[in-house]
Amino acid sequence: MSFGKFLASSCLILSAGFATEAMAQNANHAPMSAQVLPLDMPTDVNGVETVCTGIDSDSRNDPRWLAYPLRLEFAAGNRAYVADESVSIMGEGAALAVQCEGPWVLAKLPPGSYSVVASVGGTTKNAKVSVPDKGQARFVVHFPEIPAAEAEAAPAPQAEPDAPGSP
Repeated sequence: MSFGKFLASSCLILSAGFATEAMAQNANHAPMSAQVLPLDMPTDVNGVETVCTGIDSDSRNDPRWLAYPLRLEFAAGNRAYVADESVSIMGEGAALAVQCEGPWVLAKLPPGSYSVVASVGGTTKNAKVSVPDKGQARFVVHFPEIPAAEAEAAPAPQAEPDAPGSP
């Protein structure tokens, strides 16, 4: 896996208009092998507490997840959640690569800018995300290339009423 570049702003919903081509090798960083995350269990990945979750409403509503400054959600073209994604996050002194069987990846990252590379079903999306000083940044990464039949039947991710920049 290599790292790519992609532009987005906090709480921006990523869509098909963004780059989906294979990532170019980043000369400054060697590829990392992805750590498989257990569901709903905080796991240390290169010094960053990370969680794979979101399978059911109980796990999505777990109050522990509010302590994670970055929440990445993954959705198909019909906005149903998708899972089994590979995710790399790099920046501000942190670098991690994970494999998640749930539709959410949460990370306790320090405030700053990060590059995110996410792959589901052979399709890759790249983004620049910002982790806030306080609160939680939520990013929904859409994979419109994935048909509804391949997506989980979980409810579509909805914008939170108080999330800045959400539709």
